[in-house]
Amino acid sequence: MLTEQEIQARHSRIGASDVATILGMPTFKGRNAYTTYLEKCDMLEPEKRTTASINAGNRLEPTVLDYAEEQLGELKRNVVVWDPQGGPIASTLDGQVIADSVPVEAKTSGIEGPIHGNWGDEGTDEVPDAYLIQCQVQLLCTGADICHLVALLGGRGFKDFQIEPVPQLHKLIRDVSIDFFERYVTARKDPREDWADRLANKHGVTLDGDPCEPQLEIVKRFRKVPGSVTTFEDPTLIITWQRLRQERLDVEKEEQASLAKVLAGLCEAEAADLPGGGMLTYFEQNGAPLINREQMKTDGVWDKYTTPNRFRVPRLKTPKKGRG
Repeated sequence: MLTEQEIQARHSRIGASDVATILGMPTFKGRNAYTTYLEKCDMLEPEKRTTASINAGNRLEPTVLDYAEEQLGELKRNVVVWDPQGGPIASTLDGQVIADSVPVEAKTSGIEGPIHGNWGDEGTDEVPDAYLIQCQVQLLCTGADICHLVALLGGRGFKDFQIEPVPQLHKLIRDVSIDFFERYVTARKDPREDWADRLANKHGVTLDGDPCEPQLEIVKRFRKVPGSVTTFEDPTLIITWQRLRQERLDVEKEEQASLAKVLAGLCEAEAADLPGGGMLTYFEQNGAPLINREQMKTDGVWDKYTTPNRFRVPRLKTPKKGRG
């Protein structure tokens, strides 16, 4: 796990895991170029929750590195390396072989849930594209002839994938990273304005989608200034959101009305046979226990076991019509 100081340090550079987002490549955490911009400019609140797979990866990374050390020799861990040409590109290596300075990247997949991405045979460079780019950044920064990506894969065990440098890819990585950092992060300019066009026209990277599409779970984390008010430049976005919201509510209302008719048809029965051999069931099942909050307050334990749960809700206020 990174310390707060290490997290803050990442705001001043393009890291190995950032490059894939800048190039518009899909990542397992759902980050994209716009997310990277917001992170570098420190515009987001810290993420409060992590997934089971991320937790598993954090816990197992030392184990993967222990295995790599047995195979490759003694490692230095958490080593920060920079672009030797002075660009704002750096990578925190999970490990680096002391004998020859070869970088080692530790990954897990399929520990909690299915294996994500395409993983080939051990010894090849057939790893998910975002990881391949990450290893190329490490090779760019270290000048090594090989990067070992050691992975613990569900059902396959420990596997050592070996990635060799691709000079043409290093040039692209350096060019897009410097362009993105200087044009957007340093200038605090929103990349949604023209990054997709610059990728295509300046760097020759053609994409199917928008590399800066806002992600809901990301933009919910915007740092807010209490009492601040802005001017919304494109009201059609709000109109579209309200229309889609109302359509969803209308569909939910129809669904509830239809379900009421179905349950009325069941009457006292818990199940119904359907034509063709199917069956509709309406059995009881166990859910989360109900909590008697008033009794907890009476017993004096409410404050001990509760924490504030504040969140924001978007609402549209319309002008009141004048009376006349």
